[in-house]
Amino acid sequence: PISNGTFEIAVELTDPLPDKITTLCGDAISNLFAVLDHAVAAISRLDGLGDAGCAFPIGNDAAEFFVALQKGKLKKFPSNQIDILAGFQAYPNGFGDPIWRLKKLEQVNKHREYPAIGLVHAGSRMTTITNGFRNSFGCVGGQWNNSEKRMVLMKFDTPFWYEVDVSFHVVFDKVEPVDRHMVIRCLNEAAT
Repeated sequence: PISNGTFEIAVELTDPLPDKITTLCGDAISNLFAVLDHAVAAISRLDGLGDAGCAFPIGNDAAEFFVALQKGKLKKFPSNQIDILAGFQAYPNGFGDPIWRLKKLEQVNKHREYPAIGLVHAGSRMTTITNGFRNSFGCVGGQWNNSEKRMVLMKFDTPFWYEVDVSFHVVFDKVEPVDRHMVIRCLNEAAT
């Protein structure tokens, strides 16, 4: 009970997020981008050009991306394959915006740890138990309150028995281009 016969179901973070979370996220992001660099290097090797200095092209805008295609780390890349990479458009608001975002995240990982600031509600399932009957439904949940390290899922007036399953995503602060948003959601939204 919180007051005057009102009850609430809340999720509260009682300990700081473990440092291991940021380390695991950094490893995952670096490994995801490394796949793109490895693919570019493998294509170059298959053409007999070697792979020294090959990297997947990225730009902060379209012009920078196309300069990277022509003069960047693709000097040994087969010229007949450049058009394939050009189709990725790995720059903000290009077709490859998620790739650009992934690269930005990977660059942060090289220079500092990701500052985990809290959690975002990803979804809940609640089962109420009344008079022996079970009723299951999804919960929208509330907004994570970072200063209080808690989120209220539901408020109600009458007590009842319940079971709750809650899932969360970790959120990072001061990491362009996913500042204070779920990384996976940002990449998914950029891809659509």
